[in-house]
Amino acid sequence: MNIRSLTKVKEEVHRSIDLKYQGSNVSSVGEFEFAVQTKLGKWGQGIIELDENGLYTSSSSTILKGVLTEKDKPVFTISWSDNEEEEIILESNNE
Repeated sequence: MNIRSLTKVKEEVHRSIDLKYQGSNVSSVGEFEFAVQTKLGKWGQGIIELDENGLYTSSSSTILKGVLTEKDKPVFTISWSDNEEEEIILESNNE
Protein backbone atom coordinates (compact mmCIF):
# COMPACT_ATOMS: atom_id res chain seq x y z
CA MET A 1 0.00 0.00 0.00
CA ASN A 2 1.30 3.40 -0.94
CA ILE A 3 -0.53 6.46 0.27
CA ARG A 4 0.44 9.87 -0.97
CA SER A 5 -1.70 12.24 0.98
CA LEU A 6 -2.28 15.84 1.86
CA THR A 7 0.17 18.08 0.07
CA LYS A 8 -0.95 21.61 0.93
CA VAL A 9 -1.07 24.28 -1.78
CA LYS A 10 -2.77 27.42 -0.42
CA GLU A 11 -6.18 26.18 0.76
CA GLU A 12 -6.43 23.29 -1.69
CA VAL A 13 -5.18 19.85 -0.63
CA HIS A 14 -4.29 17.05 -3.05
CA ARG A 15 -4.84 13.53 -1.76
CA SER A 16 -4.22 10.27 -3.54
CA ILE A 17 -3.97 6.58 -2.84
CA ASP A 18 -2.34 3.67 -4.68
CA LEU A 19 -3.33 0.12 -3.75
CA LYS A 20 -1.67 -3.04 -5.06
CA TYR A 21 -2.94 -6.55 -4.44
CA GLN A 22 -0.14 -8.80 -3.21
CA GLY A 23 -1.87 -12.15 -3.74
CA SER A 24 -1.92 -14.38 -6.80
CA ASN A 25 -5.64 -14.34 -7.69
CA VAL A 26 -6.78 -10.77 -8.45
CA SER A 27 -10.28 -11.90 -9.45
CA SER A 28 -10.87 -13.28 -5.94
CA VAL A 29 -10.94 -9.76 -4.47
CA GLY A 30 -14.09 -8.49 -6.21
CA GLU A 31 -15.59 -5.20 -5.09
CA PHE A 32 -14.12 -3.41 -2.08
CA GLU A 33 -14.11 -0.06 -0.34
CA PHE A 34 -11.63 1.98 1.66
CA ALA A 35 -11.68 4.89 4.07
CA VAL A 36 -8.96 7.11 5.53
CA GLN A 37 -9.75 8.78 8.86
CA THR A 38 -7.71 11.81 9.98
CA LYS A 39 -8.23 14.51 12.59
CA LEU A 40 -9.58 16.65 9.73
CA GLY A 41 -12.24 14.16 8.66
CA LYS A 42 -12.80 10.98 6.72
CA TRP A 43 -12.53 10.29 3.00
CA GLY A 44 -12.64 7.19 0.85
CA GLN A 45 -14.47 5.37 -1.91
CA GLY A 46 -16.83 2.45 -2.10
CA ILE A 47 -17.81 -0.19 -4.65
CA ILE A 48 -14.48 -0.18 -6.48
CA GLU A 49 -12.43 -2.93 -8.13
CA LEU A 50 -8.78 -3.60 -8.88
CA ASP A 51 -7.65 -3.50 -12.50
CA GLU A 52 -6.34 -6.65 -14.24
CA ASN A 53 -2.87 -5.98 -12.76
CA GLY A 54 -4.21 -5.83 -9.19
CA LEU A 55 -3.89 -2.04 -8.96
CA TYR A 56 -6.19 0.76 -7.88
CA THR A 57 -5.30 4.46 -7.98
CA SER A 58 -7.39 7.43 -6.93
CA SER A 59 -6.67 11.10 -6.48
CA SER A 60 -8.68 14.22 -5.80
CA SER A 61 -8.36 17.75 -4.54
CA THR A 62 -10.37 19.35 -1.79
CA ILE A 63 -10.28 22.28 0.59
CA LEU A 64 -9.68 21.35 4.23
CA LYS A 65 -9.73 23.48 7.34
CA GLY A 66 -6.55 22.72 9.23
CA VAL A 67 -3.23 21.06 8.49
CA LEU A 68 -1.95 17.55 9.06
CA THR A 69 1.59 17.17 10.33
CA GLU A 70 4.03 14.27 10.46
CA LYS A 71 2.80 13.53 14.00
CA ASP A 72 -0.75 12.85 12.76
CA LYS A 73 -1.39 9.18 12.09
CA PRO A 74 -4.24 8.54 9.62
CA VAL A 75 -6.19 5.29 10.01
CA PHE A 76 -6.74 3.33 6.79
CA THR A 77 -9.63 0.82 6.64
CA ILE A 78 -10.30 -1.52 3.72
CA SER A 79 -13.37 -3.76 3.46
CA TRP A 80 -14.17 -6.58 1.01
CA SER A 81 -16.63 -9.47 1.08
CA ASP A 82 -17.07 -10.15 4.81
CA ASN A 83 -13.56 -8.94 5.69
CA GLU A 84 -12.19 -5.70 7.08
CA GLU A 85 -8.66 -4.60 7.93
CA GLU A 86 -7.56 -1.44 9.68
CA GLU A 87 -4.05 -0.01 9.77
CA ILE A 88 -2.52 3.10 11.30
CA ILE A 89 -0.39 4.78 8.64
CA LEU A 90 2.99 5.50 10.13
CA GLU A 91 4.65 6.87 6.98
CA SER A 92 3.40 8.50 3.82
CA ASN A 93 5.08 9.36 0.55
CA ASN A 94 4.49 13.08 0.03
CA GLU A 95 5.13 14.58 -3.35
